[in-house]
Amino acid sequence: MVSSPRQYVDSIREYFFLMNTNQPHTMNTTIITHFGQAHRDEFLACCILAASLAPHGDITIYRRNPTKEDLDDAQIFVVDTGRDWNWQFRNFDHHQFPRHSEPCCALTLVLKYLGLEDDFREHWGSLKATEVVDSKGPAQRAADLGIEVEQFMKTMSPVEQTMLQIFGTRETIHIGERFDALGTVMQEIGRSMIEQVRMKKNRLPWLIDNHAVLHIDADHSVIYVPRGGEADIQPALGMSALKQHVEEQLEGRTVVASICPDDRGGGYTLYRYNEHPSLDFSVLEGREGIGFVHSNGFIAKTEGPMDIEKMMGMIRDSWELPTPAMAKGFTLLELLIAIVVFGAIVTGLFLLF
Repeated sequence: MVSSPRQYVDSIREYFFLMNTNQPHTMNTTIITHFGQAHRDEFLACCILAASLAPHGDITIYRRNPTKEDLDDAQIFVVDTGRDWNWQFRNFDHHQFPRHSEPCCALTLVLKYLGLEDDFREHWGSLKATEVVDSKGPAQRAADLGIEVEQFMKTMSPVEQTMLQIFGTRETIHIGERFDALGTVMQEIGRSMIEQVRMKKNRLPWLIDNHAVLHIDADHSVIYVPRGGEADIQPALGMSALKQHVEEQLEGRTVVASICPDDRGGGYTLYRYNEHPSLDFSVLEGREGIGFVHSNGFIAKTEGPMDIEKMMGMIRDSWELPTPAMAKGFTLLELLIAIVVFGAIVTGLFLLF
């Protein structure tokens, strides 16, 4: 019997090691989550558990209220219901936490149980948003982003909404020998999430060792990652973490763009960060060697391999510092006010003289 979460995580890792060997798949697992409207946190928590446990046996997910016997049975996973968080009894609910506690959700607790929380917090950018929406509500997340809650709700992915709607109509989901399309998709979602986080974590050291920083001017820089090695598989993976690392080293410089291998061919992708107003790749449309340019100017792709100096030349050709008015982003109202004020000044000067 283990006596701490740390020891339990160690036992879980040993368990997963056994799962990946040729041991017989004899364990059947039960997961219980709440019925009614489905939410992202318990859906993804079930996906992660499905991916982690399915290799060792069949899984059945029941959408119902748990009984006391369910909560007291360490062989049953109870997710996002039951008002109990107990890693030894595999109960993963957060609704009993105090109102002003840190944002937390069922997904947080499952990741903590599996020893994956730190990796997901660093390499999966949606964890904080999921925690806030589920534990504090969409209005709080909208306020964090500085937008109205109605606007925030319109940004929700229709793919996610459809998956949650389907999940919400089911009473039972099967994963394993008995084919269930939803269960298969859930297992694949969990597997993909874990794999993406693992790849980002393992790739960052390679990116740090193999990137170059090139400069547009004294204040603005570009990250370049060459072809070969880790960069040839999902090239954009880990680039945001690399950008953060580079900016921490640059002492005041801003990374405004990246150049990395294209995922649709043998060329390179030129990508603009944070909609920087001085960089517009649309000017490269029709340029020799350029195969694709987005009309909004945030991305361009070369037709094939290209010399880095030539690509940096294209970025400099796409670079223009904004005028003060452009940088401020004057609205039409502000412009009209400025015209009225200017007119009043001219009229006053005319009357004065």
